[in-house]
Amino acid sequence: MERHAFYARLRPGHEDAYLEAHRNMPQDLVAAYRKAGITNLIIFRDGELLFLYLECAKLEAAIASLDKNPMELQWQQLTSPMLEGGDFRKLTGIFELP
Repeated sequence: MERHAFYARLRPGHEDAYLEAHRNMPQDLVAAYRKAGITNLIIFRDGELLFLYLECAKLEAAIASLDKNPMELQWQQLTSPMLEGGDFRKLTGIFELP
């Protein structure tokens, strides 16, 4: 199982819309994430800063699967404008408890 972390910053004024979008995330899209091999996905927030943690079988395969999914494309069209730079950026792990 792979573990990955990403970060993004919400554009000012989009906080409520971003939270509302995730409260109402379509269950078909949740199922598509699971079918793509994502077993856990959590987004944390501190003000405008977002931290996304996910676990999956293979990140590249999950992305490839979701990139072909019309529901994911629609989701990205909804949420990307709410983020500075339009997307999450990958973090590099520096420590793991032995």
